[in-house]
Amino acid sequence: MNIYLEKDIFKINDFIPSLIKGSSNFFYKLSPIAIIQTLPPIAFLNSVMENADIIDILINIPRIFLKSIHSINRAFNSETYDNLYTRGSQLLNGLEDETSLYQNVVKAYNNTLDIKYLETVINQTQPPINGNLGQSPSLLMNQWQEESVQLLFDTFNRLKDAISQLKGKLRRTAQNAFYRVRKTLEKVSRLIGFSFNGNNSRELKNFILNPLRITNYELQTTNYELRSRNGLTLTNPSMVAIVDILNEIAQFFLQSFLFAPVSRNLLPALSHTVTSIVLKYLGSGGAIASNYFAGHVLRANAGVLPVVFRATGMGGMAWTFLSAFAPWIIIAAVIIIIGIRSNQKLGEHLYLFGMGGEMPDMSYLILENSNNKEIYETIVNQGEKMKMESGKNYPHLYGFSVYEDKVVYGVDVANEQRILTKLETEMNFSPYVSLIDNFFTND
Repeated sequence: MNIYLEKDIFKINDFIPSLIKGSSNFFYKLSPIAIIQTLPPIAFLNSVMENADIIDILINIPRIFLKSIHSINRAFNSETYDNLYTRGSQLLNGLEDETSLYQNVVKAYNNTLDIKYLETVINQTQPPINGNLGQSPSLLMNQWQEESVQLLFDTFNRLKDAISQLKGKLRRTAQNAFYRVRKTLEKVSRLIGFSFNGNNSRELKNFILNPLRITNYELQTTNYELRSRNGLTLTNPSMVAIVDILNEIAQFFLQSFLFAPVSRNLLPALSHTVTSIVLKYLGSGGAIASNYFAGHVLRANAGVLPVVFRATGMGGMAWTFLSAFAPWIIIAAVIIIIGIRSNQKLGEHLYLFGMGGEMPDMSYLILENSNNKEIYETIVNQGEKMKMESGKNYPHLYGFSVYEDKVVYGVDVANEQRILTKLETEMNFSPYVSLIDNFFTND
């Protein structure tokens, strides 16, 4: 088991080294990402991913994740601020507006990720997304809690034996360490609920962790419902608005798309962590405020967090909880970053080609200020109209979206209305370029 900063309470989820080692090959094989590539109504996300620097994102996100949850754990443990939400709000309100970032976030919400459409599609189709992304978070937290308590007992016994054999300065040093670990064990015993009298050690197997504490992590809830926005508009480019929108997108992906096994009370802790990671990757100061917001949610629910402490008294409760949910947090963050950073342009010129004879039938339309949903539905509907008007059942019927003479989007209308990959789009569009040229040059 890997640990962070050489501290035994900071266990690193195995998902992270697997992602670092496997990079895009590992990422694209994950169940939610595989579904994106195969399910027609949401396959537009695949074309979005193909237009982003996925390698750079996957290289940096694991490192940012570890730094972020370490900062959240430090905020959770902080004795400086009684109210972490107030501290986060102070930091957020003190930041300057970021108009460019706000525009990109709004574009991701409305167009690139098309959240309102995606929510509708998922609720209607119930795609067979496998939410199993590794070991159960509750099992991991229980395991790490047990290991932490056992290590405290081992340290307690070792120091107790050492004191009787040491003298002078070494003995005093061991005694100080012994008192610290005993005090920590007394605290842990109160939080978990086992007997510890401060003198005699107790084997871990002699007490049972509260099963109710574990099942709280497995509560299944109904799909997260987005607030009705009727589309976001560029009116308030403040960091408060940016964090609010990102947190809403994060909650949608965590709950409705990735099915994170977490209670509603603790869902905001995950979403604020996602928001922190996204803003940190994009170089925004709002990441620090989001750390405090996540810490605030965890403090409010401290009674159901795993009890993990070092012998020195340092707590790792927030870290342990968030590390157990690493796969869900990281996947959501990656998708959101891709949506914001994607250089994909949505084409205004739509071309459809149906092969049913010696020469293909062609249809041409113009869309302005369109989004993925509108482009996809327009191509599919126009394809059905072509078949009805021509009376032909085209063996090949493709629709393409073109932006500044470059094809950016393709649909295989005749084959389950499947959205094409970037490579498939370019390959299938190439034979029709001359037809388009002739269409616009002939009187």
